[in-house]
Amino acid sequence: MVLVKGKSFICILFLLHLSGFSQETKPGGIEIRHELDSISAAYFYDSDLNILDPKFIFLDTTLHHFHHYQALQHNGRTFASLGNTGLAYTKMRFDNTFIPISQLGINVYDAYRLTPQNLTYYRLNVPFTLLAYTIGKDREQVFGGKHYQQVRRNLGIGLGFNIYNVMGSYERQKSDNASLAFQALYRTDNNRYGIAGNFINNRFIHRESGGILNPSQFEDNVETDRSRISVRLTTAENRWRETNTYFKQYVHLTEPKRLENDSLQKGFMGLGSLVHEFNYQRLALVYSDKSPLSGYYPDILIDSTATLDSLVLHTVYNGFQWYLPLINSDAISFEVNSGIAHVFMHYRNFDINRKYNQLIPFLKPSLRIGSNITIDAHLRQVTGDLSNGDQTIDAAVLYRIGEINPVILTGEVEHSQKSPELFYQLYKSNHFEWENDFGQQKFSKAGISGKWKHTTAGITLTSVKGFAYLDSLAHPAWFQNQFTIMAAFVDSRLHWRRFTIDNKFVFQQLSDESALRLPQLIVNSTLAYELDLFKGALQAMGGVEVFYNSPWKAPAYMPATRSFYLQDQKETGNYIYADVFINLRIKRARIFLLMQHVNQGLTDYSYYMIPNYPMQDRAFKFGVNWMFYD
Repeated sequence: MVLVKGKSFICILFLLHLSGFSQETKPGGIEIRHELDSISAAYFYDSDLNILDPKFIFLDTTLHHFHHYQALQHNGRTFASLGNTGLAYTKMRFDNTFIPISQLGINVYDAYRLTPQNLTYYRLNVPFTLLAYTIGKDREQVFGGKHYQQVRRNLGIGLGFNIYNVMGSYERQKSDNASLAFQALYRTDNNRYGIAGNFINNRFIHRESGGILNPSQFEDNVETDRSRISVRLTTAENRWRETNTYFKQYVHLTEPKRLENDSLQKGFMGLGSLVHEFNYQRLALVYSDKSPLSGYYPDILIDSTATLDSLVLHTVYNGFQWYLPLINSDAISFEVNSGIAHVFMHYRNFDINRKYNQLIPFLKPSLRIGSNITIDAHLRQVTGDLSNGDQTIDAAVLYRIGEINPVILTGEVEHSQKSPELFYQLYKSNHFEWENDFGQQKFSKAGISGKWKHTTAGITLTSVKGFAYLDSLAHPAWFQNQFTIMAAFVDSRLHWRRFTIDNKFVFQQLSDESALRLPQLIVNSTLAYELDLFKGALQAMGGVEVFYNSPWKAPAYMPATRSFYLQDQKETGNYIYADVFINLRIKRARIFLLMQHVNQGLTDYSYYMIPNYPMQDRAFKFGVNWMFYD
């Protein structure tokens, strides 16, 4: 537990004052501040065809939501977790995204993983290093870092890491997550050829409690020492080990032309560009329990003395794309991106040994009319041993109104038919076994959204016909009937003088809750005040953040399969979590002081998000983030 007394806090502020630097400031503090020196740093993600013409994002050094130090807090709190940083979680919003490289269907750790798609590649004129460290109650330590530099004019290399080591308030609640990535980006002088590559290792070790044994000990607050509350599993543990070896390379089939100022022509016309993407992923999952006869599991199928379940999945992805800009003028542009991917999977799970091959052709035409209208489409088909006949057809229209602070309207439609993931179809362990032949899930979606300045709002309607889910026994089941999901959201950031009000609202309505449950309302609101101290050497932002979701029968968690399943015994939610924070910035160093769940004990003790897994009590967190340019 971390304790900060009054004198310690005064000392921290005094040291910050002594280390003051001058910099440019802006009222409100939510705009990206630019350093007064010659340093330039921006980054991009290697997603889709971004490697051809990167969409750079400038580093955000503001204080807005800086205290969101863990992955589940990013972009709004829309996840229900097991109550400790770094553990499994489930989404509170519906998502049916198909990812060719990850078709297993166990996604409870995705937010913590480093992947080829969420690594950042930088544009720099000096080496860049970022270090972040957070400590908190119950020996919580979260450590992360990045380093990137141009070792040559056309070659950049970097590494990144994330570490979560959190003991937790309850027994068997420890998370031990470690991710490491090495990356490189090379381009020829004329940019005709380029390649980005990385190697990633994700390793997660989680002690599993199975939830508290007697909820009344918590709900009546008869035991204030949480470590003394009994849990349902005492020797269970989950291990996740994943490696990715990845590269994406491109070649422009037509040599770029140099302009009069000797710079390269931005667009590549002619025969377009070829892109090759490769990823080899090895995923190994192990679940162990020395006491399988504890009464927690519904069945014991193999060994009553000890559980040692293993699953290994090898996935090799090879994708080829041809990007062809057919028309490129100020009035209109039309381009086509077409290609095919081959996916090979080798699945081993006890005595199951299966190999699958897939071919996934796709077509992505894009039309831009003037500077105001863009129309994109995506057609994809899956053929092969797994998910044969799956297909997706979607289209989106973007319309921009105005030049300064434009209103951007987006409409989208999608129709897809998708087989359930591999986990739902074939699985074997000491406590669960199934082999299913489910049909295709059919999804039809229509939505519209609008954005103006810092406010985005939208509404979507999704129709589902056929749906695979985990029933109350934690086994896969098939829901044949049709149901609809209506979702509306508002994401708004408003400024008045030095005040910032940030509101995120999600409203969801299900026509049938037989196979899927979602909270009807999710609210995440922040009120903050920012000011400059010591002649601008120190920027400070303080405020309060509240989170609420309406009552719902949240899914229960089964650690033996790392999955969430339907339950009807307990409602969670209908509880307000309030955090008080102070975020500070001195030159390139940022610090936060966070009192999490400050309202704990003011009402009842019902703060669960997942049944039998209480959320954290009141806790103080301290974090620092430091950027170095040298």
